[in-house]
Amino acid sequence: MLTRNFAILTCEPNAMIAEIHNRMPVILHHEDNECWLSPDPNPSDLMNPYPSELMTMWPIRQKRRTRDHQPG
Repeated sequence: MLTRNFAILTCEPNAMIAEIHNRMPVILHHEDNECWLSPDPNPSDLMNPYPSELMTMWPIRQKRRTRDHQPG
């Protein structure tokens, strides 16, 4: 039987994310992909907060009304 698994690696938040949460997902720079996928046993130097200045945050609605969500 096939079992599918995944993980989300987190790190300390950058300044932007720290306003809303105490951690953030690890986001790689495109040029780090090869190193991340290499057999290097310790890519921990890539697990740093992504720079806030390269991100954009948009406000979202805080509360969903019950009638907006119809399970189906």
